[in-house]
Amino acid sequence: MDHQSESDADSDSDPISAINHWLCEQALRDAAVSTLVTGCCKRLVAAGVPLWRCVVGFDVLHPLYESHGMVWRADAGIEAADHLHGSEEEQRWQQSPLNHLVVTDTPSLNRVLSGPDAQLDFPVLHELADAGATAYRAFMRPFREPGQGQALDDGLVGSWATRQPSGFTPSDLRALARIESRLALACKVAVREQTARNILEAYLGRGTGRRVLTGQIRRGDGEIIPAVILFSDLRQSTALAASLPLPTYLELLNRFLECIADAVQGHGGEVLRFIGDAALAIFPMSGFDSPAAACEAALSATRAAQAAVAAVNDQRHTQGEAPLAYGIGLHMGDVLYGNIGSRDRIEFTVIGPAANEAARIEGLCRTLLTPVVMSAAVATHAQCPVVSLGCHRLAGIDGTQEVFTLAPCRG
Repeated sequence: MDHQSESDADSDSDPISAINHWLCEQALRDAAVSTLVTGCCKRLVAAGVPLWRCVVGFDVLHPLYESHGMVWRADAGIEAADHLHGSEEEQRWQQSPLNHLVVTDTPSLNRVLSGPDAQLDFPVLHELADAGATAYRAFMRPFREPGQGQALDDGLVGSWATRQPSGFTPSDLRALARIESRLALACKVAVREQTARNILEAYLGRGTGRRVLTGQIRRGDGEIIPAVILFSDLRQSTALAASLPLPTYLELLNRFLECIADAVQGHGGEVLRFIGDAALAIFPMSGFDSPAAACEAALSATRAAQAAVAAVNDQRHTQGEAPLAYGIGLHMGDVLYGNIGSRDRIEFTVIGPAANEAARIEGLCRTLLTPVVMSAAVATHAQCPVVSLGCHRLAGIDGTQEVFTLAPCRG
């Protein structure tokens, strides 16, 4: 169905125009894709279009997911569908009508799914027909000029299906064709917002990314906050890098950093930076009921990280490889949480004496031959048993400090 009639058919009293207007208003209000799809489908049904099922999908910039989709059914509501990079569903996508539109750079296709005129030329159409669908329409709306290549790396694909015995009427198909571009436009706004969040969360962390999105982007923007600081480091990384092919070393380094990051994020903390083979994380006091709760969260994350690295080392042992050695340092204090850098190249991190001391405390792991060292400030609030390692001098810091480690587990 071509789109020439869209502007001609729009009028203030036309229900399809009203849906298009609603979509534009929702886009201005940063509505989520799920809200857009659900609202659009319900309004189409109310306008007399016999929808049973609607699907929309789009690629996303995300370290885990390749694409994101929404499936709406009149009898079940909306359901999200995230597809991982390298997903087993790739073959299903290759055989779908939506991929056919992308490859052929075709804006839409219509299919009858029942009766003597049924055309079930894609596997999913057989599935839909078996589920009672009688007609199907697929569409593609690229976020680019027509004819600029066939790969849809930025755009929206979708489909409509009905169980109406007579299928979609010509009027129904015209209504859907008029809706598709406006739905794609509204979803484009939501997708751009989500993409920005995905990128900032992946590179900066959830809390920091949120701060940047709300406008904390100038050098010097920030605030002094109390936090537990966790600094971790992979030992002997230079030797590992020299003895392993670089792709193998990169995979090993990522496994280690994942052990740390998953543990931190799973206990309410945030990883701020990966510094080569090291990680800097914080547990802001604002996220916990008390300093003791923040310290316990950091210590729980530490134990979880140790368990994760132990699992990696068990696997390495079965393969005849040496275990990974590492250090985790914990400290608590006030840090400046904000932007540092040059005028046009900045990063969001924490700075201050407490952050420096956390790194120095982690450095004691090597000399004290223990994977975890914490300051007295953290040990004082620990709800789990800790053991004093005595007083030690931190590099570049006057005086000595008593430091502690986790007591050995019993049983």
